[in-house]
Amino acid sequence: MSVVVTVRETAEGTLVAAADVDCLGETYEDGAVSLTVEESFYDGEGAEELSPAAAVDRFGRVTPRISSASSVSRPQSTPVSSTRGAC
Repeated sequence: MSVVVTVRETAEGTLVAAADVDCLGETYEDGAVSLTVEESFYDGEGAEELSPAAAVDRFGRVTPRISSASSVSRPQSTPVSSTRGAC
């Protein structure tokens, strides 16, 4: 199992995104909500394919810098239960 991780700077702050490589290209739907895991989103500068343990380590290095920013909002999210473990 491998995870692709990318870190990008946006107008709103730092975006850290990760996906199981087996999920790339897949589309998940739950009612009116649809999400396609686009490979192109995870390509490019700053993208890395890592083991799950290395991905967790990567998040650990990035998260303290992000969470200390005063402008970071913490919206609540609701997982889409029908897609858990789908890959």
